Amino acid sequence: MASCTVSAAGASTYPRDVPTRGRPPLAAGAALAVPSVGPPPPPPRHTFVRRLLRQRTSQAPADVRSRALPPAPQAPADTAVVAAAPDTHAAGAAETGLPVQVRLAVATAATAALAHNLWLHFGPLRAAHRLVSPASAGWGRESAFYTFHGNLLALIYAAAVSAVTGRELWLGWRAAQGGPSPGGGGGKGWPLLEAAVYGWGGVPVTAVTLVVGIGYYVLIHFHPLVRHRASVEPDFDTLMAHLHVTPAVATSALLACHPPPALARHARALPAQLALLTAHSAAYIGWSRFCVAMNGGHWPYPFQAGLGLWGHAALDGGVLAAAVGMATAAHGGVRRKVRRYAAAGVGGQGGSEGGVAPIAC
Repeated sequence: MASCTVSAAGASTYPRDVPTRGRPPLAAGAALAVPSVGPPPPPPRHTFVRRLLRQRTSQAPADVRSRALPPAPQAPADTAVVAAAPDTHAAGAAETGLPVQVRLAVATAATAALAHNLWLHFGPLRAAHRLVSPASAGWGRESAFYTFHGNLLALIYAAAVSAVTGRELWLGWRAAQGGPSPGGGGGKGWPLLEAAVYGWGGVPVTAVTLVVGIGYYVLIHFHPLVRHRASVEPDFDTLMAHLHVTPAVATSALLACHPPPALARHARALPAQLALLTAHSAAYIGWSRFCVAMNGGHWPYPFQAGLGLWGHAALDGGVLAAAVGMATAAHGGVRRKVRRYAAAGVGGQGGSEGGVAPIAC
C-alpha cells in the first residue's frame, strides 16, 4: 500500500497510484491542503448564543463540566473568616480591625477606670464627712442603686475583654516565634468567655451603662436634695461624673474596638440580647424593692419618694424601654460593622464573590 507524506508547507502529498474513487488522479507533486490545528475560534458575540452555550454546558454531566470548565479559584482558608469560620483563637493582629495591642490598651484603661469607680463606692463616698442617705446606709447599701450595678457589670465586662485580648496577643506572639498552636482551643472556658465578650455580653452591658449615665443627668442631677449635697461637698459632682459617665464611655469604646471577624463569629440575635437585658432589669427591680422594704420604705433615689404604685410602674417601664432602645442602637451599630466587613469579603472582594456568607444577627 502506498504511503502518505506531509510536505513542509503543511499539506499532505499523495502518490499518483492511490485510488481516487472516480475523481481524476492528482498530478505528480500535487498537494492536498489539510487545515492545520490552530487556536479555537473566539466565543460568539451575540448574547443569545452565549446564553445557549452556557445552558448546554450546565445541562452536561458533572464529569463533562469538570473537564470543560476550569476550577473555581479558592480563597485562602485563613482569610475566609466569616464563611469558613476559622480558628477562633487566631492572633488578633491578623484579623481585620484595630491592632491587638491597641485593643488591649483600651481594655486595660477601661478596666482601670472602672476599678477606680468601684473604689469610689467603698472609699471616698463612705467618708465620715459625707451626707449619707438612709438607703445607702441601710440594707443592701450600694447594691440598692442602679449606678452600682452598671459600674460592676462594666468592670466585669472590661476585665473579660482584657483577658481575651491579652490571650490573643500572647497567641500571636507565640505563633510568630514558631510555637505550637492550641488545637483544642485551650479548654471550654476560653470559648465561653469569647462568646460573652464578642456575643451576648457587649450590647446589654452597654445599654445598662448608657441608661446609668443618661438617667442620672435627666432624673437625679438637678433634684434639689442632690444640688444641696453638691453645695456641701465640693467634689460631689466630680465623683458623680466618674460613676455615671465613665461606664458608658468605657463600654462604648470597648464595643467599638471589637474586631469584625470576632463579632461575626459570635453574632447574637437582638431578641436574645433584649431577653438578657430584661432579665437583669427584673432582677434589679425585685432586689431594690426588697431593700426598700428592709430599710423602712426609704428609696435609693430622692425623686422616688413622691411616686405611688403606678408612678413606680411607669418609671420602671420607662427605664426598661430606654434600655431596650439603647440596646437596639448598640446592636444596630455592631450589625452594620459586621455587614461592612462581610461586604468587603476576602481580599477586598465584595458580595457573594468574596466567599462571605450572610450574617444573621
